This record gives sequence, structure tokens and C-alpha cells, in this order.
Amino acid sequence: MMTIPGHLRTGTYTLRNASTNDFVVVPSPKAATLVTSNDDRAENAAWVLEKLSGYYDRYNIRSFAYNSYATVDSVQKRSATLACGREVCPWSIRPTGYGTYVISPHSDASLFWSLTPSGDHSQALLTDDRTSTVHWYLHRVSA
Repeated sequence: MMTIPGHLRTGTYTLRNASTNDFVVVPSPKAATLVTSNDDRAENAAWVLEKLSGYYDRYNIRSFAYNSYATVDSVQKRSATLACGREVCPWSIRPTGYGTYVISPHSDASLFWSLTPSGDHSQALLTDDRTSTVHWYLHRVSA
């Protein structure tokens, strides 16, 4: 099987923001909103990226700790909060050429995962602003 450089295989990864160095986590099994943490060893910082057959850049993103999928809490639009739920929501994960990736809804490549300060943590949301807050390091932790 040919591997396209920069594209990811199915496996377990941490997702770290290139601007803040914070990891996206699910704070608890009851919490839906995705927030950040600076602890990459926490079980809730691990995400299973499931490559979708027939696509080179499309994945389901599932919480390793809680077996729920990264999705949006409403319509996929600017400032929509990223959440975890039972429904699968495919995402496009594309390399930037700088060792980082951008994550977009498969249906709208003009929106990207980003962070915004929210109390003690930052909150993960969608944005159309292509600044460095949309760049993510994906570190593979297991197959």
C-alpha cells in the first residue's frame, strides 16, 4: 500500500496546538465540550484517528478514553464549539508543509479547528481565520 507523505495512518495520537502547546482533551465522560490541557500523558488527551476508506485525508476522530467522536455542538459554522458525541463526524486532516496539520470539517474546508481562551482552559472551536492557532502537531502514541 502506498503512503502519501504527510498523511496519517489509523492509530492513536495526541493533538497539540502549535501556538499554545496545549493538548485537546475531553475533560470528563459527562462533558461534551472539548477543552485544552498541558498534560499529554492524561488518558483523555489520546485520540484515535480512523482513516476512512477511499479518502487520503478524511478521518473520524474518536476519544480514546471515552469512545466518543469529535463533532460540533451545532451547525458547522464559524465559532461552533467542538464537542464529543456518539455520532460520527468525518474530518479532513491535511499537512501544512511546516510539520503541522490543519483539521477541517470534511464538508467545509474553509473552517479549521482552533482555540479560544475560556476561563482556566482554552475551548476548541471552528474558525475561518488561518492564523497559527489552526496548526496542530499530531504525535502518534500507538498503532
